[in-house]
Order: sequence, then structure tokens, then C-alpha cells
Amino acid sequence: MTVTNHVLLQGLISGIEAGVDNNFRANQPLTYLKIQECINVLTYLRPGLHNWFSRMNSLQRINLKDFMECHYQDNLPLEQLAQASGRSLSTFRRDFLKVFGTTPGKWLLTKRLEEAYVLIKEKKIKPSEFLLDLGFESFSHFSRSFKAYFGIQPSILLKESIVK
Repeated sequence: MTVTNHVLLQGLISGIEAGVDNNFRANQPLTYLKIQECINVLTYLRPGLHNWFSRMNSLQRINLKDFMECHYQDNLPLEQLAQASGRSLSTFRRDFLKVFGTTPGKWLLTKRLEEAYVLIKEKKIKPSEFLLDLGFESFSHFSRSFKAYFGIQPSILLKESIVK
């Protein structure tokens, strides 16, 4: 099945070429979004491809535990995590509960908080230096969640670990 030249396809290719020409190395979330954009453009231009992509996606279900251990820091919506793991959102949630015994949101928050604790206590790194890399969107959300989970504010933990 061929896809005829179309302005949407030209735009997609131009964006990819610009990145390649400038030696841009995309991170995984950006690469995933570009792949999704490509699939969306192709299925828009050739609706028959939708069934083919759906079949390929269902065959590509990957190990959820390994996938989440690699991607818990990515600040992506659950829908995108589900798609990247080769699952629908409902299947992702169902499989997640079986594998981890909790919801994706709770697991992600716990995993990120536990890593933050190690970074503060053992490596003595200020939260402002790692928040975005760890997938947190704001300091206030992080600070509230950290205190609720560990019973201590991150700033106090940092002071205590520096003194010791």
C-alpha cells in the first residue's frame, strides 16, 4: 500500500530531517511522540493502515515490569505509557495491578519519592537539581508528597544528611 505525497507527510518528514541535519538526538519520550505522529499521519492518509498498526501493537506487548523500571522517570500521561508498552489504557491498568499490586499513579509516585530520598539522603543533592529529571512537575507537589510519605520535609532531610 502506497501513501501519496501530502502536506502533513511533508511536514512530518521536514521536522525529522531538520533534527537529523542538526545532529539532534531525541530522548525517548520525544522519539515516541514522533513515532505516534507518524502513525497518526499515515492512518489519516490511509485509514486501512489503522487495522495493521493495531495488529502490530497487540503483538508488541512488552514486559511491563521491565518497561516501567526503565520509564518511571518519564513524565508521560498514562495513555502514552500504555501505548508505549503495547497496551490499551484499560489493559495497562489491569496488567499493572496484576504485576505491581497497585495502581500506576501510586506506584509511579512511590518509586519517584523513594529515588528522591536516596538522592537527598545519600548523595546530598538538592531537590531543585533533580525534580524535573525524576518526573515531578512542581516543587510544592513534590514537597507535600515527600512529607506525607516519609514524615519529614525534604529540606530537613537534606540538612540532617549534610550534618552527618
